[in-house]
Amino acid sequence: MDELTEVRVELARLEKQEQELIGQLCNVRIAVRAQKTKLDELIRRMHAPIDRLPNELLLRILELSIDPYVLAFPSCDIYRHWKRKLASVSRHWREMVLGTPRFWSTIRLHPTWSKSFVKARVTRSCQFPLDIEICDQRITQTFRASLDILVNCAQRWRSLIVHGPVLSSLLKRMEHRVFPSLTHISVECVPSCSTGKFLRFYSERCPQLQHLDLEKGFIPSLDFLIPPSLTSFAFDLGNRDSSPILQHVSLQKLTMLSLSGSGGDLNLHPNSLHFPLLKRFILCNVSRTKMLIRAIVAPNLSHFTYHPRDLRVGDYDAEDICSSFPAVCHMDLDWDVMMSVFRPGNIPNPDYWPNLKKLTVHRPSECSMKFLRGLITWLEGRKNMQRPKLLVKFAFPDHYDLNWGLISTLYEALHKRCILEWNVPSSIVFYNTRVYDLVSLLYKP
Repeated sequence: MDELTEVRVELARLEKQEQELIGQLCNVRIAVRAQKTKLDELIRRMHAPIDRLPNELLLRILELSIDPYVLAFPSCDIYRHWKRKLASVSRHWREMVLGTPRFWSTIRLHPTWSKSFVKARVTRSCQFPLDIEICDQRITQTFRASLDILVNCAQRWRSLIVHGPVLSSLLKRMEHRVFPSLTHISVECVPSCSTGKFLRFYSERCPQLQHLDLEKGFIPSLDFLIPPSLTSFAFDLGNRDSSPILQHVSLQKLTMLSLSGSGGDLNLHPNSLHFPLLKRFILCNVSRTKMLIRAIVAPNLSHFTYHPRDLRVGDYDAEDICSSFPAVCHMDLDWDVMMSVFRPGNIPNPDYWPNLKKLTVHRPSECSMKFLRGLITWLEGRKNMQRPKLLVKFAFPDHYDLNWGLISTLYEALHKRCILEWNVPSSIVFYNTRVYDLVSLLYKP
């Protein structure tokens, strides 16, 4: 075969191969288009990721979306507005919101709530335990009718919170009723004319009561009763002598005690109040507490919170807490208490609080920097004793104008000596994060 014939044969072979490859390419392109069409159809038929969540997880997400609004706007009727928006997202969400009993188990009797609205919530909550909150309002016919609806399901009450002077009317509607599941009562105002009825209500008709919170205005009578089932007690000391109440034998079963008010007329001897089971002790807005702290014996106390009304010279020193609460694991102190504890010449022994794991400092300010050097000395002493690093949390209150220079100073001074936690007004918590990262994270668009 001559050279010309060979070239022609090779050209024909290559042209044939070209046609085969073009055919394969067309087939591949057709297959690609078919797969794309199938993929688009599958995507259109697929539910959004949040709709593929298990119902329990979706319910938890919906609850978490509601809680911040309830905390931020406690006087607003968040249930009507926010839950209505959630229920309007899709049919599935509507079924979840309207058909989940625990979504309707918190009933806040507000002036804007009608009788039919209260009745609808009771019906939707089925047999789920009820958390009742009664807001301050006028005693109208609608209010009485709504109360009657709630009292008719007294066996389901789990908690009761009463705001304002409506307790007398409430007690009258609840006469001769037993509340077998009621474990929590919080009352803001107890009129003197209703004290006796109120005592009999919670002591005789609430057999499972565990938490009792009595706010300002409560004046106990000589026959003040504390149920034996009580484990948590919050009480306003006022300007009277509340020593007999604190010495009540039933309080020895408490695991949590919270006191507020002046406490000016207390008459207590050192080591005269014994709380063998007490785990948490809270003192807020209380003045002249030195006598009270020295009187309490709580060998198992693990959490102590102290936010005084005003700090007087000689009213407080670290020795009082150390000697009374040796097992404390978490201390929650206001900045002025920190100034007293860690002031020069009064730095606590690093051997104090051997079980301490967390120290929370509230409302730090430029003035509070006076305790910083003492705190550093104390932390260094703990380090030399081979103690684990302490978690130190700086808590800034809501609506607080953050001083980033202050945060920077605290960070630079302490981040190598302890584990830092920041609780800023936006409720975002950062662990050992540089202040510059804090700023960029908080204000990142």
